[in-house]
Amino acid sequence: MFGISCGDPNRIQECPHTSYASFYHVQNFRGAPTNQGSMDYYDWIADKRNKASLTTCMSVNIDDVRFDNLSEDQVIVKFDQTYRSNRYCDIGIKTLRFERDGGAWKIVSEQQPSTRACTPGCG
Repeated sequence: MFGISCGDPNRIQECPHTSYASFYHVQNFRGAPTNQGSMDYYDWIADKRNKASLTTCMSVNIDDVRFDNLSEDQVIVKFDQTYRSNRYCDIGIKTLRFERDGGAWKIVSEQQPSTRACTPGCG
């Protein structure tokens, strides 16, 4: 299991999710479909910043990581994720698609089609 946790409301902007954005491909990223289409990189960043501004604590745990190599430059990573904050909680299987961009791997899509709710809370 891998996990991150941010519990200090005065430092929530320093949590890993803020630097996590650098792992996403700015031009090619497409998030999960919404009623308005899929989110691009900038929509995704705005959504994460909005959620972070309302969050006083959060933790993300991942288990059972699986890799599916599509080619030398593409890989799919699936894992069980539990996201919990003071306002929201869900458990589901997340799928990330990575593409090689120069020497770096960047996320070009992220999906978590079905989740089940859990109890929000910290501690």
